[in-house]
Amino acid sequence: LKSLQKQLADAGLTALAAFIVHPISSPDEQHRRQAVAQWQKSIDAAAHLGLKLVTTELTGELARPKESEAAFRKSMDVLLPRFEGTGICLSVEPHPGDFYEAAQPTLALLRSYGSKRLQKLLGKQLVN
Repeated sequence: LKSLQKQLADAGLTALAAFIVHPISSPDEQHRRQAVAQWQKSIDAAAHLGLKLVTTELTGELARPKESEAAFRKSMDVLLPRFEGTGICLSVEPHPGDFYEAAQPTLALLRSYGSKRLQKLLGKQLVN
């Protein structure tokens, strides 16, 4: 991280965002727990770099949407407070093969948290 920060500074650049994917919606509990641990390290690294935004995919299994959503919720119970504590926004995007492939169910899921740090970006400005 120090090397990356130096390289960015030497180039006159500032990192603002990153795309990070760890399968926190995996219905496999061991896989999900490993992904949460990886996310915790990624959030710490993003905070260290001063990032304002992290984007990710919804992940999970299309054939197991209920179990994948439950895994996502369990993971976010751990990760969302960390995002809120760092001030980093997390944009979650559905993709083909994720447990939700469309925007509307993803938006409903994210809005259910009521967090300004958890969002699906639709041309909206990030919170400060």
